[in-house]
Amino acid sequence: MDARILGHAALPEAWDVLTLFNYADMSVPAEVHECMESGATVFLAGWSMGVWAAGALAPYAGRVTGSAAINGTGLPIHDRYGIPPAIYRATVESFSLTNRLSFYRRMCGKQEDLQRFLTSAPERSVADQHAELSALEKHVPGQTVADLFPFRRAIVGSQDKIIPAANQERFWAEHGGCRLVDMPHFPFFHLSWKEIIEDAAGN
Repeated sequence: MDARILGHAALPEAWDVLTLFNYADMSVPAEVHECMESGATVFLAGWSMGVWAAGALAPYAGRVTGSAAINGTGLPIHDRYGIPPAIYRATVESFSLTNRLSFYRRMCGKQEDLQRFLTSAPERSVADQHAELSALEKHVPGQTVADLFPFRRAIVGSQDKIIPAANQERFWAEHGGCRLVDMPHFPFFHLSWKEIIEDAAGN
């Protein structure tokens, strides 16, 4: 993804959002260090592979006021807790312009949500996205739950067709539980920032 996918989402007054994406490079950007060291109130929302990638921010866990994992797990390429490796491999091997649209369709669920998503779809090339998918396939299996960011809340979309909802529920049943929401993998037409912040705060 990229920051465009959040362009429609209104933030509560006095809040800013810093988006992190493209996990082919897992180095933490300078803006994140600056934010964490600024004294500002920080809430962390990890979505999809971002739940796993948030492990890179674990050293800052004590600085985060609230955190929510959305439609993701700490083991996102896994037969029981994420996308089965064989399916992930097939996705990498077949990734193309046509198959990317099919992925977006499964990610959004309803046709009207897909059309809405496409008006703010990521401005990334297929080659760039494929490189990230390939990098994740190498990096993710080498991690363990010990590397997971200690999320305060987990939200799982019952209609998720990317990371199977049953696998997410299984993972979070062993890591503090989750809240089930009737939504597909793409959550940002179904959850407001206010809801996400309240979940992250543990409200």
